[in-house]
Amino acid sequence: MANISYSLTGTANPDSANIASMSGQPSSRNAYTYTFHGLAGADTFYVAASNAQNGQYANNFSAAKFSIGTTTLNNPLPPGTTPNGTGANSGMYVVSGASNGGTSFTFVLDSVETLVFSDKVVALSYADTTPPTEIASSPTDAATGVAVNSNIFITFSEAVSLGTGSIEIHNSGSGALVASTANSTIIASISGSTLTIDPTVNLAASTSYYVSLTTNSIKDLAGNFLTAVINPHFTTGTTTDTTIPTLSVTTAPVPIAANSNIDISFSEAIALGTGAIEIHNGSATGALVASSATSTIAASISGNMLHLDPVNDLAYNTHYVVTFNGSSVNDLAGNHLASGAVYDFTTVADPYAGATHNIGVDAGPVVVGVGGLGVLAWVLFL
Repeated sequence: MANISYSLTGTANPDSANIASMSGQPSSRNAYTYTFHGLAGADTFYVAASNAQNGQYANNFSAAKFSIGTTTLNNPLPPGTTPNGTGANSGMYVVSGASNGGTSFTFVLDSVETLVFSDKVVALSYADTTPPTEIASSPTDAATGVAVNSNIFITFSEAVSLGTGSIEIHNSGSGALVASTANSTIIASISGSTLTIDPTVNLAASTSYYVSLTTNSIKDLAGNFLTAVINPHFTTGTTTDTTIPTLSVTTAPVPIAANSNIDISFSEAIALGTGAIEIHNGSATGALVASSATSTIAASISGNMLHLDPVNDLAYNTHYVVTFNGSSVNDLAGNHLASGAVYDFTTVADPYAGATHNIGVDAGPVVVGVGGLGVLAWVLFL
């Protein structure tokens, strides 16, 4: 009996796959190993001939005939397999057994969250052992001319929380401690994956500083502490920033797609604050459609750009208004966007409105793909 292996790799989006997603037609003369690297997103592997579980012989794969074991990135993996997953869902599940027809199967599932048998759905969970890492800072490392009252922002690879260690600012020349969370001369706060460092007094003009994140000062939501620390350096200028940020434009120049992100430009580099960012229907006081306070909007910052990603698609051909509550958007010195600021945009018309689709008697064969992976599904005969 030969052992034949197949492998399939997903994308950064939610993916689904099944045995038929992979090349080869299983037969009773062989044993088969299938490896599905799910990567990011909520990924599903169907132990069946089709994702809908209605393919021929799909009921040959019952959960009772398979055992589910786990292996982590720190343990030996099955021969020929390499883990690709990262973050909270890194690791592998090894599922082994036989179909009702007697063919032996091993499924190696890397970063896959759901396993679907013909008679049962199994949720797969993973221990998060990956520490957060620093990915950006503002001011950037080696920045000059930084306002003496500016806050410091550090962005991490995942959502984080404050630990027990201190967060400090030192004089680059002498190494002397200038401010610290330990003596309340720094107010530190977290919003998602961004740390805000707010010195309670202005820094000195024309002076070089560096930020120190001491041991156990930052951890992810699973309790993994930051290990690889990059301490950003910067030099202050001679000014105090008291100018509030403003919207570069208040109305989107063209309609946007209903499933598109909303990108809003500001007059200067900004950071997320503590207030809610909301999308309303029709006006600033219209029906609430989505809000960062309820996690129906994912908000992120890149320089002077605010990116809003609604969890659900918006309606076609609809006027929306973005509102900014409280200190939802600030500049790097902590100056708040003016209350009452709004951003208007409209979604495009429904591209399928009024369209009709006729299928002739002799329309020819229809090919069906497999979810986001877009690979052809073959019928299994086991």
